[in-house]
Amino acid sequence: MNRRNALAALAASTLLSIAPALPVAAKAPAGRFTVKADANGDVVEDAHFTRTWQRATAPGTYQWANAKTYCSGLALQGGGWRLPDLRELQSLVDFKEPAPTIDKTAFVATASKLYWSSTPYQPSPSSEAWCVSFALGASDYNDITYTNRVRCVR
Repeated sequence: MNRRNALAALAASTLLSIAPALPVAAKAPAGRFTVKADANGDVVEDAHFTRTWQRATAPGTYQWANAKTYCSGLALQGGGWRLPDLRELQSLVDFKEPAPTIDKTAFVATASKLYWSSTPYQPSPSSEAWCVSFALGASDYNDITYTNRVRCVR
């Protein structure tokens, strides 16, 4: 079993062991996410954290440096986009949702895959960075030459 599978199994078993203690509410609080659409595409406003998110996952997969470049060059609704840091990306995880662990009404077609954050992994910041998996809602780090999904924030 590789490291990623072992971490996924651990996260799943931990989640299952605490599941009875989780609240039974089904989604993010009403009014937290608002979809704003125009001719340039959809964004999601997060009222809780006063952030705006790219609604759709970026097309394709990217190495870490290319993910940052993609976000900074995104012209969606006026630009100003960046790759989210780990805490920002983790704020989208909704453990009450089945995979993908995210509000599927606000963030349609989110893959149950790893998404890059802008946060370097501190033991090896020049070669690894943090990601969030929307399969289980777990965070992990990855080699920056691997390719993962991207969703931008501003």
